[in-house]
Amino acid sequence: MAISRLSKTDVAKLLGCYNEASNSILSRELRNGYFTDDVLGKLNMTLEDYLSRRRFTHAESMIIIAIFDFDHSDLESLNKVRSQK
Repeated sequence: MAISRLSKTDVAKLLGCYNEASNSILSRELRNGYFTDDVLGKLNMTLEDYLSRRRFTHAESMIIIAIFDFDHSDLESLNKVRSQK
């Protein structure tokens, strides 16, 4: 199964910005360390868009995968977690 749309939680997990104990995104770290103004510009997204977003569009997801250089095994790890639920 291929991932067509990433959620903010998916990206946070892949970037190490997710607290498994509390099941929460480390939002400040994700924003300041990864979703910088430069990255938001590449996504053609305003800060307000980013803050209100829980799931990215397919096009945005493909750009995020390229920006952060996620590979097939990274995306497969998300599929494994999803299928265990």
